[in-house]
Amino acid sequence: MDLNFATNTTMTLLNRLGRSTADASFEVDSSSTANLGDSYSSSGVSTDNYHTLIVRDSLQSGGYMYGAISLYSQQLDELSSHLVQLRDKEVSILAETAGSAIHTQLVSEKQALEESMSAFIGENVHGNELNLISVQGSGVSNNNSFMDVINIRETSSDGTSDIVGMVSSVEVDLMEIFANSHN
Repeated sequence: MDLNFATNTTMTLLNRLGRSTADASFEVDSSSTANLGDSYSSSGVSTDNYHTLIVRDSLQSGGYMYGAISLYSQQLDELSSHLVQLRDKEVSILAETAGSAIHTQLVSEKQALEESMSAFIGENVHGNELNLISVQGSGVSNNNSFMDVINIRETSSDGTSDIVGMVSSVEVDLMEIFANSHN
């Protein structure tokens, strides 16, 4: 995975979601873009045509299943539209009382949006190119966020080392991706 492509993708998605690297809800270190010499523009438009991100699916047994995908700019535009819809649905869910009829309906609608986005991703990736890894353990939390930003640090074992890039992790339904992917 090319770190510049992943960082450009993350910056583009954050911009289209109306977020920034300083947004505390994404827990992105504001220094993460200070020394990047890539082709991200401050307007939120990546000048690259190729975008890399991570897809993840929550496992019922805890943890996640991860895979990396790459999309072209036009496909990223459509993915952004799906993510905006998911963001808006998540905001609506948070405004309702858990367990209420409207809350349950909104959660169901969010699941349908995630499946639609996953089908779109599947239509745009080759199934045989999606290599998956499973991460489980007591330190793994299933927070059910539609998108997370993962800081890539110069020294991965040192949480205080310099950030050299970012990658987006998008919650998907892998079964939908595989059902709609092609070889």
